[in-house]
This record gives sequence, structure tokens and C-alpha cells, in this order.
Amino acid sequence: MDDKLKQSFRDLLERPKDQKSLQVIWYEVERARQYETFRNLNSGKIHLTNTDLIKALLLNRVSGLPQVERMEAAAIFERMERDLQNDHFWYMINGNELREGQTRMDFLFNLVAGCKQSDYDIDSRWSFRNYFNDSKKENLSQKWKAVRHTFLRLKDMYDNIYSYHYIGGLTYNSNRNPINNITRWLVLNRELTHSEFINRLRSEIKTILTRKHKAITEYSYYSDKKDLRLLFLMHNIETILQRFEQLHEDERLSLENEYEKFPFELLHRQSWDIEHISSNTDSDFRNSADRKAWLESIKQDLGNEYTKDENSKIKELEMIYSTSEKREDFNRLYTAIMRQYDDKTDSIKDNAPDGKDKMQIGNLTLLDSSTNRSYHNALFPRKRRYIIVADGISDKSDKFESSLTPRYIPPCTRQVFTKAYNKTNKLSLNAWTQEDADFYVKDMEQKLGYYYNNEKI
Repeated sequence: MDDKLKQSFRDLLERPKDQKSLQVIWYEVERARQYETFRNLNSGKIHLTNTDLIKALLLNRVSGLPQVERMEAAAIFERMERDLQNDHFWYMINGNELREGQTRMDFLFNLVAGCKQSDYDIDSRWSFRNYFNDSKKENLSQKWKAVRHTFLRLKDMYDNIYSYHYIGGLTYNSNRNPINNITRWLVLNRELTHSEFINRLRSEIKTILTRKHKAITEYSYYSDKKDLRLLFLMHNIETILQRFEQLHEDERLSLENEYEKFPFELLHRQSWDIEHISSNTDSDFRNSADRKAWLESIKQDLGNEYTKDENSKIKELEMIYSTSEKREDFNRLYTAIMRQYDDKTDSIKDNAPDGKDKMQIGNLTLLDSSTNRSYHNALFPRKRRYIIVADGISDKSDKFESSLTPRYIPPCTRQVFTKAYNKTNKLSLNAWTQEDADFYVKDMEQKLGYYYNNEKI
């Protein structure tokens, strides 16, 4: 400590007793033992994080980085912390919830230190103890240089629209071991050209997608839900990327940078369901309040159709249910209503002769569970309204619409419920038809052609 700083402490200590003063414990140790002494003194008291300890090590004026490098490091360290707080960036590389004592900067230090996910789960200070505080493993300047270079490589991946989406998709699909995954991709990123690296990422996705299903039409509601989520996620990702390519290649637009990125943070924050577009004929309502709300919404949606004389069977079943309020009586009423709706519209049927029923891939889409629960098994027109309002197009003066919570609706889900895939002039908004489903699947096959047909995109 220099003389000027020492004198400042003395001045504070020597003030009159009736004035505020600063009390200092002066503890001088040999340089070689300073970190060991600090740990012993701090044991059981202030719980510093791994990041706190490494930051103190780097910026320590006694044995940290050289002065010029230290001043620069302070500013760079702050920028890194700020960038990692950007959820758009963070969830590209890691979707795990941080535990107490862990920080996002730890992830960067773990990558540099070669810390495994299993090591970090046991000891959140592993990279400090076993690498940064170990004088035998390179000097501090070399370690800090490795941190900077690793961060810049991650930032380059984030700034590129292709690596951002493919790494984000792989992270979402397999997030149990983010340190190991990103470590492997960093090595590949250093060894390969940019185009080779992107092709390697896509090849990994292809391997996962085609592991159980060799064609998109092989998927159904009975497929593994994780596989379905990746399929729909990649449909959204390739839709965004191919739209960007089309605009980027149009010289009249002069589009240099991407205008849209898939928000992976919402995939991790929101719980996602595989939703039937045309509602499943089997009832899955578990309580009387949900059953009552559904029945009221159906009456509103069907209007006069519900009370027609030809619907005497439905009115009889409703009378039985209103008296008993038993779940099995509601299920019979529900099935009768749904089958009548399917028969009167071009809605996808339960038992189609060609095997295309409500469990087919063309009748499924990705939707957050909150929106899914809010319209629980509604008819297509009501579902469509829910999606449009949740996506941000609402009338605040409308009581129903103002009660709905805005949510993120993936681009392909939005296009499903606005029927953007069906470009014919025979469009009907009353039901999700087999023709709609076929156009939807055709778009999936085109957008995901590389993964299933070895097509170049």
C-alpha cells in the first residue's frame, strides 16, 4: 500500500471521538501466503462467489495483472458481465437455472478452466480453486487472454444469425450438459471455417431429428414430446432463416443484418405444449369449473346451431350432466358435441379412411401451456381468436380480449391459426381441415428439406 493511501487511513483514525471514524484491522502477510490467508480469514463469513474471487484476483494491484492491463481488464470485465445478462445471448448457450452462489460469468470461466458440468454442480468455485488461483498453470495474463478470446468467440456465434439459431436449438434440446456442449462447439469453431462449422451444427440437428423418424409424416401425437418440440422449433428456425435469406439476397432491400431472432429465453421461461389444432375428441377436463367454462364457450361459438331441434340428443345429454355433474356424463356430452361439430364442418375427423386423424403431425403445433390451458379444447374459431389476441392484436374495449395475457406466439403457430399455409380461394375459418393440414405439412417438408431429403437450402 502506497504512503499517500496509508496517510489517508491515519487521518481518518486520528479524528476526534465525537466525529465519525473508520475502524481498520491492519493485517500484513507475506505475498506468497496472501490468498491462503484471505481464505482462512474469510471462512464462514462473507460468501464470495467464484466470479468475485476471480475478479479480485485479476484486479488486485499487488499480484494481479500489470497496471495497464488491469485498467483495461476492469472495463472489459464489466462489459462481459453486462452482455451475459442479456437473456437473448445467455439462453443461446445455457438454459439451466443458476443455483445459489452461481453466476453467469462462472460459465465463461468454467469454459476456460476446463471445468466439467459435474465438477461445477459439486463445487461452484471449481475454476477459481483449480485453475485461476493455480500459479503453475500459465500466468494470470495468459489466463485473462484466454477468457477474452473465449468470450469474443461466443459473441461472434451470437452475432451470426445461423450459429445463433442452430446452437440455441441444440442447447434447448440437450441442456443437461451446457459446459461440455459449448466446449465442444468452441473447439470446432476454432478448427473449421464458418461454413463448415454451420454445416456441422446442422448435421448434429439432422442426426437428432432422424434418429427415430425418417420422414416428417412419421411423427404423430404419440411421438416423444421432446422430439416433437425440436421438430416444431426447427420449423420455426428455418422459417426465420429462409425468410432472412430471401430478403438479404434482394438487392433492392439492402438488408445487411437480421431483423428477427427466435427468443430462446422464452422457450426456457414458458412451459411449452404440443397442441391439437383441431381439438381432440376425447375429453380431458379434470374439474367441474373447467367443464362448465368449456360448455358456456361452446354455446357461444355454436350459437343457434346448438339449440336446433336436430340436436335433441345433445340437449338430453346436457340435462343428464346438469343433474348429476358426473365426469362420465360430461364426457358423453363432450364427445357428442365434438363429433357433431366435426360432421357439420370440414374439420379433421377421428377415423379417416386414409389414416389421417387428429393425432397426425398436420394437426399439431407448438404452443405455450398458459395459452393452451386458457382455451382448453375450444373449437377452431375460438382458438384462432385466442392466438391472434395473445399475439398482440386485441381490442382493449372488448372485455374478453382485454382479459387475455399477451404471450409469445411462434411464427409457425401464428401462421397455422391465421391459415397462412393454405393459399387457395376455398379458405374456411370455421375449422382446421385436412387440406389445411396437408399444406402445413408440405411447408414443413420444404423448410426442413435438408434434414430429411438431403436438400440444399
